[in-house]
Amino acid sequence: MEREGLHLLIRRVNERCHRPLIFMNLAASLDGKIALGGGRRLRISTEEDFRRVHFLRNEMDAVIVGVNTVIKDNPSLLVKDRYVDGDISQPLRIVLDSRGRTPSGSRVLSDNASTLIAIARGDGSCLEESVLSMDNVQVLRVEEDGSGTLDLASLFGSLFARGVGSALVEGGSSVISYMIRKGLFDIFTVYYRNIVIGDGSSPSMVGPPVAMSESEVVHLGSSRVLPMEDGFLVSYQRIDEPL
Repeated sequence: MEREGLHLLIRRVNERCHRPLIFMNLAASLDGKIALGGGRRLRISTEEDFRRVHFLRNEMDAVIVGVNTVIKDNPSLLVKDRYVDGDISQPLRIVLDSRGRTPSGSRVLSDNASTLIAIARGDGSCLEESVLSMDNVQVLRVEEDGSGTLDLASLFGSLFARGVGSALVEGGSSVISYMIRKGLFDIFTVYYRNIVIGDGSSPSMVGPPVAMSESEVVHLGSSRVLPMEDGFLVSYQRIDEPL
């Protein structure tokens, strides 16, 4: 997606919906897996896909992940200059962490950019004192929904009030599953690499719950397919402008 078209969509969502544009992105094997057996990390994206992802990070106000991704993969969520031409703008890094489990040594807490940790309002547990004392870290208490998870619709409203007009969601599978089933996204892209990992303990790109009947299956609508290095990119869009 070109920069001009992306920012046009961002403005339209901001004006129509009074919330950030939500752009979900994943990389997966052809059989929909995002890691090796047992959840062991696997680099799936190619250099071409990394350039695409870092372009998106650089254009977005925020990048969002769940705390399980922070604990398992320890990402920095920074824009890397080797993938981006021109000026770099580091997005606000947001961790969905209802119970305050973000470790103090996490790379997402580095002082290279600001970080916001969204925790459950009224929860008795809290983040480590060393995390709370970091100058670049903010904590936002968010209501929980009926399932006991953070109410992301409420969070997005709070982010918009803080000036966040766009957010890139990079996982993990439970966050992606929640947002798909709640319809809380505008654009969803998946880079499929030409590899197969197989079933068993390897995690899928979308987590539970599993559809047990045809009525529970989530339909994403029309898609666009773009060939890429060693794979292809599939894009889904919920808003009415073409990609």
